[in-house]
Amino acid sequence: MSFICFHVYLVGCLMIFFFLLGIAMKDLVVAVQSAYLQKSEISLLDPSRSELQTASPTLTLALLSSSEDIVLMQMNSKVSMSAFEKMYEACRSGCREIAEAMKATVRETATRRAFLSR
Repeated sequence: MSFICFHVYLVGCLMIFFFLLGIAMKDLVVAVQSAYLQKSEISLLDPSRSELQTASPTLTLALLSSSEDIVLMQMNSKVSMSAFEKMYEACRSGCREIAEAMKATVRETATRRAFLSR
C-alpha cells in the first residue's frame, strides 16, 4: 500500500472514529485516489497495489461532503488537462458515493443509539 493510499483510508477511518466517540462535526471529509492508465486512457478509482504499479499518474482528492470544497488535492506526476479532468471527475464521483454511504451509516447508527437509550 502506498503512503498516499494509506492517507485515503485513514481519513475515512478517522471520520467514523470521531462519530463513534461522539465528537461533533459540521461536515464529513471524504477522500479517494484515482490512477490513470495512459495506454487505455482509463481512470481507475481506488486502485489496488498492482494497478498503482502499472498506472503512473495518481490523483488523491479529499472533499468536504456537503459543500464539496477541496481539502486536499495531490497529483504525483504531470498529465494532460483532459486526463486530469477524467481523474478529477472520477475522484469527485467516488467522494460523493463514499459520503452518501457514510451519512447513511451515521443516520442508522444515531437512530439505533437513540432507540437503545430509551
